[in-house]
Amino acid sequence: MASLRSLKKKRIREFATKTKKLAKKQRNQARKEFKARADARYKEMAAKFPPARGLSDLATVLQLIKKLEAVRMAQ
Repeated sequence: MASLRSLKKKRIREFATKTKKLAKKQRNQARKEFKARADARYKEMAAKFPPARGLSDLATVLQLIKKLEAVRMAQ
């Protein structure tokens, strides 16, 4: 599974290729708006699913895994 960061960067790269044919000013504005939306979505997901690093008890890790499985099934 790709990390959240790499998925965000991939989406931004794909959007950048889609906007290549726009005029420079429009292209920059569209990319800036998309990046802001992508950052907001990333922050929301990162808050729901914190990294497992630093989690010491098994119950918390299992709860995080259960959440991730539920999200994968929904996609």
